Amino acid sequence: MTYHSRKIKKHRLILFICAAGTLLIGVILLFLFRQNSLFALKETTEDPVKTPATALEAPRSTPAEPKKKGPERSLYEIAAKLSKDGSTLSCIERITYVNTSNDTLYEIVLNTYANAFLSEKAVSEKEFKNVYGKEFSIGGIEIERMSLNGFPCFYKYKNPDKTQLGVPLFLELEPGDRAEIILEFKLTIPKANNRFGAGKNATMLGNVFPIAAVYENGWRLDDYIPIGDPFFSETSDYKLAVQLPKEYMLLSTGSIVSTSASDETVTYYIAAPGVREAALAFAADYAFVSRQSGTVTVNSSAKTESRALFAAEAACEALSVFSGLIGPYPYESLSVVQSDIGGGMEYPGLIMIGEECYGKYNKEFGEFCIAHETAHQWWYAAVGSDQINTPWVDEALAEYMGFVYWREKYGEKEFERLWARYIGPKPDHLNHPIDAPLFEFSSVSDYAESVYRQGARMLRALNEKIGDKVFFMALKKYYERNFGKTASERDLAGAFMEASGEDLTGFFADWGIDLND
Repeated sequence: MTYHSRKIKKHRLILFICAAGTLLIGVILLFLFRQNSLFALKETTEDPVKTPATALEAPRSTPAEPKKKGPERSLYEIAAKLSKDGSTLSCIERITYVNTSNDTLYEIVLNTYANAFLSEKAVSEKEFKNVYGKEFSIGGIEIERMSLNGFPCFYKYKNPDKTQLGVPLFLELEPGDRAEIILEFKLTIPKANNRFGAGKNATMLGNVFPIAAVYENGWRLDDYIPIGDPFFSETSDYKLAVQLPKEYMLLSTGSIVSTSASDETVTYYIAAPGVREAALAFAADYAFVSRQSGTVTVNSSAKTESRALFAAEAACEALSVFSGLIGPYPYESLSVVQSDIGGGMEYPGLIMIGEECYGKYNKEFGEFCIAHETAHQWWYAAVGSDQINTPWVDEALAEYMGFVYWREKYGEKEFERLWARYIGPKPDHLNHPIDAPLFEFSSVSDYAESVYRQGARMLRALNEKIGDKVFFMALKKYYERNFGKTASERDLAGAFMEASGEDLTGFFADWGIDLND
């Protein structure tokens, strides 16, 4: 035996001892992880969270199983419990992430958008007073434990704002394979009139749960921007169990399939297949109204029954118009909730409408706002787009469809009156083109003028150029082809070109949209 061979054997022995020691430490940590699991939900309620919560068992104490081919899209299972004072949400979340890319992955990046609210920069300076009042209120995620494929794992934020969380993988993740991440975390809810916050009337939880970033020739590492909707996500399946004090009523993305109650709490079990994210909204002492639009159940919750009825009826009418012009509504239900935000905000199957939209003298804006946010169920929710690099693709469509709704319901004269009030003529100058990315805008007013108003003007000009029949034929085809996917501005423009038989490249260029960029 040579010295070289003895040296190799010695190295192998050292490696074996190190590996055994690491495994022993991992098993000890895992035991502690099990013992302290948040599934002490049962400590505070007689009726512990059931499916999907019980599906979120503590990480396995056996080595990770060999990689298997998984489902076609990722799955998020979330068990959440609201504190008695409504200030925090204790959560366990299991993410079954599927690598749908063609690349081998060595880490998974999660977007933790809620952490943007650790800083007052989450809202623009102009909006600060409307959102927070006199004093900033902090919100965000505090991670307590995390495991990967059954073992405690490392994780590290990739940006100062803590909105991008990197989780290195133990083993590479091949295309089509899946990995399981389980997080236990506490969500602090800010006192804020916002899509994430406890407002003066209701609590909105939009974009609060960690979700996988989009992988697009590498992980998309987009910083949070206090203008527009700085979110980009892919279609996944969600199952949630949400436990609230009994005085609250919940509206959410997806369908509430069952509930269970104790003396002090109610637990809602929610299924939301094929959505881009899951949002929640709850309030005490709200009125509730339910109506039908065809096979779709419309749920509406507001401070008074008359307000809830107004919103439900407007949503039903918008669903009817858009389903006829574009294609079937993508979900079983649509929920509308009165919130404390300005204007409205869309999530899959859930729209938040600001209090000013219900006012006696502002119902016209309220009805238009509900139509706009309902249109987003087709443009953003069903057919996704890059809301950061090409925000006009969903926003201009939703804005113009709001006016189409008005024309269908009230006629051409009313359409022109509303158009003159909210859109007006084409300006001589814009600070940004329609297709500017979100991060180029420095003010909400510039963003609204370029993306919403100029985008709507462009779509109206296109509608008048090719006619209603061809215009809506194109939108139907665009909807069918890109349902559940992420579409680009070229996909949208291409649908109009195919339906019309015209090369519209020059038309879009004249409106500041460069399809060759």
